[in-house]
Amino acid sequence: PRVPTRFGTMNVLRTLGALVLISHHLALGCEKSFDKDNGDGHLIRKILKFRTGVPREIGEDKSYDLHETRDSEPRGAVSQGLVGLRGGGDNSEKSMGFMRAVTIERLRGDLETDLQMRLRWPRPRNPEKGEVLVRVLACSLAPGDLRVHRGDCDYFQAPPSFPYIPGGDICGKVVKVGDPATSKFKKGDTIISIFNMAPRNGLAQYALVKESIATKKPTKATPIQASGLPSSALAAMCAIEKNMRKGDRVLIIGGSGGVGSHLIQLAKAYGASYVAATSTATDLLLKLGADRAIDYRSENWWEIPEYQTREGKFDIIIDTVGGISSWKRAKTCKCVKNGFQGGRYATTCGDQPYLELHGVVSLFWWLIRCVFSRDWWTRLWRFVPKWTYTMMDMDGEKLQRLCGLVDEGSVQAIVDPTSPFPFSREGVLAALKLQDSRRNHGKVVVKVSQPWHVS
Repeated sequence: PRVPTRFGTMNVLRTLGALVLISHHLALGCEKSFDKDNGDGHLIRKILKFRTGVPREIGEDKSYDLHETRDSEPRGAVSQGLVGLRGGGDNSEKSMGFMRAVTIERLRGDLETDLQMRLRWPRPRNPEKGEVLVRVLACSLAPGDLRVHRGDCDYFQAPPSFPYIPGGDICGKVVKVGDPATSKFKKGDTIISIFNMAPRNGLAQYALVKESIATKKPTKATPIQASGLPSSALAAMCAIEKNMRKGDRVLIIGGSGGVGSHLIQLAKAYGASYVAATSTATDLLLKLGADRAIDYRSENWWEIPEYQTREGKFDIIIDTVGGISSWKRAKTCKCVKNGFQGGRYATTCGDQPYLELHGVVSLFWWLIRCVFSRDWWTRLWRFVPKWTYTMMDMDGEKLQRLCGLVDEGSVQAIVDPTSPFPFSREGVLAALKLQDSRRNHGKVVVKVSQPWHVS
């Protein structure tokens, strides 16, 4: 008897539906943080998206005016204070008074009017087991800070309430430990911490930090320098460890930014035989250890004759700028090896310089179009370099290993010459504008307080 086919229309639709559900559950896994309701562990918050693009909490008064808190006590502060997590300062018996904090009123607005300096913002609650309370010394900015404000990834990075505190990568002094018996930190330790899924709650005098995404500050780095290590330098280390091989010839597109400036150093530290990088800050690239600094205003990396020869081809291109144009050049030019020769193209940004994910459909298509499909077909069609999208691992142990490289002298934390910016409304606004311009050479850092203030 004839066996019926298994590849009918309904099966195709079921497969697509399963992929959508997988994408949705992945996003929910990112969104579900560690909110607790009276300690019972149940999730008490879900974000509702309205046509204004402003998330509201279940049960919240829909007449709430975002601008009402500008000159009064912050009504939306109930969930602020924990770096990378919800569950921060409130007015309950666990609160420890007030602090200064920079807040943003809403998504997709004008930073000139939405960004405010609060002089009486509730300090974070007391730390629980696995957490520490720190006095923030410095906070470094990242593209994610602008991405959150623009609402580009509101599907899983939207703040739980408004106003919210931006910033996520910090260096601070521990002032209180959740559980001294099990904690790896003690009062007085200077630590650095990376944001967890969304950069929030760093631009304040105090912040709660999860111990699992924190480590002690490198002894050879100042608090200003150390605050720039958690996301950008860690992203660079992940890109090198996942994609580069010892002896590779490496081209870095965007070599003077927060990620690129650390990529050059780490590529050399991990055994690259030759490193070229693109930027207008050619002197900085050479200072960081690049063998060739390419000023993209005067020459195109894909047209340089010495890279067209068999011996001069690159083994790997690492793109920190984003956009589809560089990948198209790499596919057709002769300056990078193809898949048969072991050629690779790794990107930390994807096709869009600014990632946008507004729902499960956009997440699904981004995964299919920009991650899975290109990764798969370049494995099979080896006439082009193998394409890889590299994501950062938010891991405290890797962060500790990175700090070890800093203390060994293999890596230096690079800060933009205009940093640190003062902890004021004008200072933070100027820092965010510089970060948004993508013209910074190194990390953009805000100096929040002095190291000797630990109480």
